[in-house]
Amino acid sequence: MESAACPGCGWRSSRVHRHYQRCLADRPVAGRRVRLDLRARRFVCANGSCERRTFAEQIPDPTHRCARRTNALTAQLTDIALFLGGRAGASLCGRMTVATGKDTLLRLLRAPRGCGLDWPKHAQASWRIPRRSGTGSDVSPQRFM
Repeated sequence: MESAACPGCGWRSSRVHRHYQRCLADRPVAGRRVRLDLRARRFVCANGSCERRTFAEQIPDPTHRCARRTNALTAQLTDIALFLGGRAGASLCGRMTVATGKDTLLRLLRAPRGCGLDWPKHAQASWRIPRRSGTGSDVSPQRFM
């Protein structure tokens, strides 16, 4: 049995708390949808003073944490959205047997978390632009209608 490192304290644990199922959509093969069914494990942290009691095993290669698509499918959908846009991209995805909508494709084009885009209340947005010195950020608000 393998062990995994706790993300809270770094201790390795081999005591399994439970198993759970992860289903990932992947790129189609020969016109057929592909779904990966993965069995992931939750471990009990062996460190008694750690604030995390249990932690999930991270599956590093095909996907990111909490994702429902593989990295390869996400990259392919992002390229389709970039070149065709929402409606035309969704039409092409339907012909490729990838079930996705125009809003999902457009959502892939938005800036990822931590990239500097803030969304405060009342439909205002502000970009954080790092200074050349790297010691802070300038904030310039802009109103979107």
